[in-house]
Amino acid sequence: YVLVANTGATATSVRVTLYFDTGISAQQTFTVASSARLNVDVRAEFPTAAGRAFATIVESLDAAPIVVERAMY
Repeated sequence: YVLVANTGATATSVRVTLYFDTGISAQQTFTVASSARLNVDVRAEFPTAAGRAFATIVESLDAAPIVVERAMY
């Protein structure tokens, strides 16, 4: 899981990009409500990532303040 918290007073859009060791990437955009948290289930949202190593970049598209963490269960 990639957990994204929006600490701002307005909703924001975030782009989550996965970079694979093959040079291919996958990305999706999500909306995070104000003062809320979004849990991105990588397995469900990026099925091509199953069983593969990847790097993750999370960007705020509106320059809103966000906090990002990774959770593994």
